[in-house]
Amino acid sequence: MKIIIQPIGKDINNNILNLLYDIISMEFNIINVTIAPILKIDIHNYINRQGNQLRSSDLLHWILKIIKPTIEMKILVICNMDAYSGE
Repeated sequence: MKIIIQPIGKDINNNILNLLYDIISMEFNIINVTIAPILKIDIHNYINRQGNQLRSSDLLHWILKIIKPTIEMKILVICNMDAYSGE
């Protein structure tokens, strides 16, 4: 099993990513944990203008197409925006 911490967009604090890495690594000490390079994305394509929130389901589908994870991979996407999964 492998856990990938995947930051997207900009303004992601490296201290936060490192803290997540440390905590996840301690909790799942037999699992390989990595921090992937920031995915460059025009995040505005995935924003609901009415609520000024990120449409996470659309964004996650895009990320799955880009990363193409295997069954052994789990991806934790980190962004600096309010996200929702509803319609």
